[in-house]
Amino acid sequence: MNDKCDLRERIMKKETVIGMFARFNNMAVTELIANAGFDFIIIDMEHGNFSFLDVENIIRVSEGCGMSSVVRISYPFKEDVLHALDSGADGVQIPSLSTVYAAKEICTGTKYYPEGDRGASLTQRSAKYGNWDKEEPYYLYANRRTTVIVHVENKDMAASIEEICAIPQLDVVFIGPADLSQALG
Repeated sequence: MNDKCDLRERIMKKETVIGMFARFNNMAVTELIANAGFDFIIIDMEHGNFSFLDVENIIRVSEGCGMSSVVRISYPFKEDVLHALDSGADGVQIPSLSTVYAAKEICTGTKYYPEGDRGASLTQRSAKYGNWDKEEPYYLYANRRTTVIVHVENKDMAASIEEICAIPQLDVVFIGPADLSQALG
């Protein structure tokens, strides 16, 4: 795996990063996005037609082009978070949350102990299939680099924004303008 720009580090430094949603299951489109100079791609499983094998292949292309990848899972299931991150995504975007409690629960699955409860396997793609060769242990590396994004797209979540922003694993709050507009009438 090539090291790409550290998306989370750049966000934490308040640097401008430019990305776009991808809803097309096409490796050439992913390459075009990277070659156009984007810092990251959001692989949209919520509104796109992707299997996790497709997602993993798009992540591979992104890595090869030096572009970070974020997977917007289709629904807030911890196993989908795990699959996306184990496939090598630099981050996960979590839609369809309706309560702060649900946001807290799903966010804990994005980080390994002691920051969360992500299932541990060092034989998956993101840990180089057990051939991790860096000095920093994989679980610390993953905790430091994984970008966590949650959607705020309904009245209850919008009303609880301060509490949501206090979730320790959370890096970015994404305002879902279409769903939030619909929820507000």
